[in-house]
Amino acid sequence: MLCPACGERNPEGARFCLRCGAPLTGPGRRGEERKVVTVLFCDLVGFTARSDRADPEDVRATLVPYHASIKRSIEVFGGTIDTFVGDGVVGVFGAPVSHEDDPERAIRVGLRILEEIAASNDGASGPPLSVRIGIATGEAMVAVGPGPQVGERVTGEVVAAAMRLQSLAPVDGIAVDEATRRNTRGHFSFEALTGDGAAEAWRPVELARVVRERPRTPFVGRVEESALLRAAYRRAIAEPSVQLVTITGGPGVGKSRLLQEVADALEAEAALVRWRQGRCLPYGDGVGFWPLSEMVKAEAAILESDSAEQARGKLERTLGALTDDPSERDWMLARLAPLAGLGEVGGGDRMESYTAWRRFFEALAARHPLVMVFEDLHWADPALLGFIEHVVDWSTQLPMLIVCAARPELYELWPGWGGGKRNSASISLPALSETETAVLLSGLLDRAVLPADTQRVLLERSGGNPLYAEEFVQMLTDRGILEKAGRSMRLAADREIPVPETIQAIIAARLDTLPHETKALLQDASLIGKVFWTGAVASVSGMDVDEVRRRLHEAAVLELIRPIRSSSMEGEEEYAFWHILVRDVATAQIPRSDRVAKHRAVAGWIESTAGERIADRGELLAYHYGRALELARATGADGNLEDLRDRTVRALVLAGDRAAHLDAGSAERHFRRAADRLPEEHPERPRILLRLADAQVSRGSFAASRRTFDLATAGLLAVDDMAGVGLALALKTRALQRLGDLRDSQMLLEQAISILEQDGPGPELARAYSRMAGHWLTLGRFERCRELAERALALTERFDLPDEAVRARQNLGAARCQLGDAEGLADLWAALRQGLELGIGVETAVTYANLATQLWLLEGPAIALQVWDSAVEFAEVRGFATEAMWSRCGRIEVLFDLGRWDEVEWIASEVEAWDREEGGGQLRAFAQFRRAEVLANRGRIAEAVLLEEEFLPRVRILQRAEFLGPALTIGAALELRRGHEATALGLVEEFLGSTQEHVGYRQLYLADAVRVLVACGATDRAEEVLGDEPPPRNQRGRLEIQAAEAALAEARGRYEEAAALYAAAAAGWLSYGATPERAVALLGEGRSRKAIGDPVAPERLRTARETFEALGAEPWTDEVDAVLTDAEAATP
Repeated sequence: MLCPACGERNPEGARFCLRCGAPLTGPGRRGEERKVVTVLFCDLVGFTARSDRADPEDVRATLVPYHASIKRSIEVFGGTIDTFVGDGVVGVFGAPVSHEDDPERAIRVGLRILEEIAASNDGASGPPLSVRIGIATGEAMVAVGPGPQVGERVTGEVVAAAMRLQSLAPVDGIAVDEATRRNTRGHFSFEALTGDGAAEAWRPVELARVVRERPRTPFVGRVEESALLRAAYRRAIAEPSVQLVTITGGPGVGKSRLLQEVADALEAEAALVRWRQGRCLPYGDGVGFWPLSEMVKAEAAILESDSAEQARGKLERTLGALTDDPSERDWMLARLAPLAGLGEVGGGDRMESYTAWRRFFEALAARHPLVMVFEDLHWADPALLGFIEHVVDWSTQLPMLIVCAARPELYELWPGWGGGKRNSASISLPALSETETAVLLSGLLDRAVLPADTQRVLLERSGGNPLYAEEFVQMLTDRGILEKAGRSMRLAADREIPVPETIQAIIAARLDTLPHETKALLQDASLIGKVFWTGAVASVSGMDVDEVRRRLHEAAVLELIRPIRSSSMEGEEEYAFWHILVRDVATAQIPRSDRVAKHRAVAGWIESTAGERIADRGELLAYHYGRALELARATGADGNLEDLRDRTVRALVLAGDRAAHLDAGSAERHFRRAADRLPEEHPERPRILLRLADAQVSRGSFAASRRTFDLATAGLLAVDDMAGVGLALALKTRALQRLGDLRDSQMLLEQAISILEQDGPGPELARAYSRMAGHWLTLGRFERCRELAERALALTERFDLPDEAVRARQNLGAARCQLGDAEGLADLWAALRQGLELGIGVETAVTYANLATQLWLLEGPAIALQVWDSAVEFAEVRGFATEAMWSRCGRIEVLFDLGRWDEVEWIASEVEAWDREEGGGQLRAFAQFRRAEVLANRGRIAEAVLLEEEFLPRVRILQRAEFLGPALTIGAALELRRGHEATALGLVEEFLGSTQEHVGYRQLYLADAVRVLVACGATDRAEEVLGDEPPPRNQRGRLEIQAAEAALAEARGRYEEAAALYAAAAAGWLSYGATPERAVALLGEGRSRKAIGDPVAPERLRTARETFEALGAEPWTDEVDAVLTDAEAATP
């Protein structure tokens, strides 16, 4: 009977193993494992042909001693006989118990067989025997447990590979595959054999990882590295500043141990330091922000077992202690809630989330120096890396140390990581020197003195890797091979030294020292994760909880796992694997067919414990259900695959919905995977495609989103889901509007509303109404905007849609203002207050913009600039890059009025550069025509023309009246300065035609248009334009018309009337706050008064000149000088 613990063969009926003392429980439970084994296949050469002519007794007389000799050789080296096939023998090394040097053992057995065959041939009376031997190393299914297993112990490609290799071997020779050669090249030399290629195939295997060193592992070496980390911390405090340190090294080299040492050192200091640590998980798309979740939950003391209400309360209390500003607190709560697992709270794009999270950690650092540790960064999603760089780039004057631990693969995946930042440093951890490794080994062995031979073996096998040394010593101690002898340590007599070649072999060998049931329990735990709970293991294994506790305690004594002092699940004992590699090896040993049920069990346990926080576990559920589905399909397992598929899809959608509030990239990946798992005809697929398309818009993948929207719409039509069709059309307009395609956007919104109105009122209709109101506002159709906004507002109140309520109310307020209803400002202020109170993001940023615009029209640029400044700050703090740039454009407009033209130039250049990289061209056009206006007025005509050649075609494509108005009049004034009167007149006519139905926008730029007309001699046309103009609806429009009437009066020679109109305009512009327009009015008044001989003329002209000179408006200064010279000459 084979011992299930150590593999020793014992007499039948034995109750305990004669070697290790493990209980032998008779037949017991049989099972299978996946293991890396080495298979030896030995076959007699030409014996089959000889047997055909030989007597059966003679054949048996030859085979019996041959089999006995091979069996003895294999078992002496720790192998087992799997089967005899005629004159062939299959021996296995690594089953039932793994050894670290199984490939080496197999080769040594092969060499011994050759020696024994040669010895048996000496003096033999019959024909000599010859053999060929093939040896292969690879993964196989291994039967485990007590009972007869000959012929059924090992199955897999590795057995067939050994047989093929045998046919390639020379007579009385050995052929090995590449895996065997690679694992034994330090012990043997090899020569190439000509083969068919298949036997030499490589089998790539991804390396596992180390998450955390054991706290009591001696800290050896790393003096310089530790000093660098502490120096970075001191610098962060002294300046204060943000410091980024990246620690890289191979698995097990000591990254986590270095961090532990620095943490202990900082904790021992008198000054309080806040240390927050999180790890990146290696599987799935969905847990990209897991480290931040761990940090937020740790700061708020949120347990995994907390209800949503408890978790929210803890987070609110934490934020309340960090900020006294209610609006900021509410905003941060909305953005941090998803990290704390509080479901769908708020919205916003990635940059807003980045900014909120950064502000949270900045608030922590403002109280005490903050250390943020990100472990295993080589598994991080791009979004997490982006957030870390965002903190490094934006946080200033706060003591923050960010430490990232990763393998060297990080730089292969992200070559530019940390580069070019003055506050960034990197630390590469090499292998320990032999001296340092010797000190480490002495510490691991209780500072015992090692004999030279023992130390030499351990140093050789450790290779300077602390984890290798640690695990190696632990295994030798566990097996009793290394024993104490006073203060020294020595190898036990007559005991083979199992020297592992790789860390996987070390861990597999340690796992095989456990009783079968305990090992199976750890395998079940490995599927749960690096951290697991007794209840979860009991659920997966089907074992009694008390028995689970007992066996986990056994594994903890052997330091394969460790208990967590403070469990994150109330009422559950929590454990963690000492190293993630232990978990990875244990997982790999579970047969794929068994993993199906186990992954389902893990997912079921997660669902049963998640409660109302199920959305927080969506990514984990998606991983486990997804793995179960993949394995079920791969193994052809029976069962309801559709049920597994549907559960996987639901979990992916949950994960996508949650990620949509944090990272559109992750949301897109989740939704895509969910859609890909469903057949095209599945009725739920179109709705998932709709989510996918919306996520693509958030990412800025406009072309891809349009294709996905089209697929979703076609699918919704196929299943007659008209409400879904209406929603799809409404959501698609977001992508079109970002691209400036207002015509198609309007058509789709009209179709969406038509469809949704047939189904009656609902949230979807409210959103469609609100978006259509915004569309009409953009086009200057203010009556329609007001009507749709009122409808939307009624539905948002009915269906409790606070974000849409803010959007609808600010659209309503802007429309009322444009229609001459001053109460619209009250709506805008109310929308702004509501958005700030609720922590709403994008809608509030848009409200700021509309409020600033209406204040500019009604009250002047000074008060508008204050709101624009707040708008920019609001958007930048929350990471709304696009909204921040729109607000900067608003600042450009009012800064021009205020005469701050230098600022206009550099802000416009900044917006242009950003839009070329990030935008769709609209912002660039706005910035270009406003910059061209400054350049033209300053006499830099050539530069202005270059901009004109770019912005005019773009605004014509956009067909937005709010862009066409200023762009065409600025272009007309520029062409007039160039002497191109016909072109200038053409642009004015284009302006008048394009704004015919947009009176509000036309009146804002009417003065420039009329001035060009009269300058080109088209006075009658100017009078016609002014004669048809309706009364203005705001102060800006009134002043523009007044200035235009003054220019017309001057052109008609009615100088007294012109002087009066110009004077009134100058006073109005002064009160309003538009410096350049006041100067133009003063120039006009001076010209008119000069024409009638009014002695006041020079004074008006000199005042105008002072303003133009301050603006750097050289052409205007020259014009004033020419008029002023004549005026002074004519004055008595």
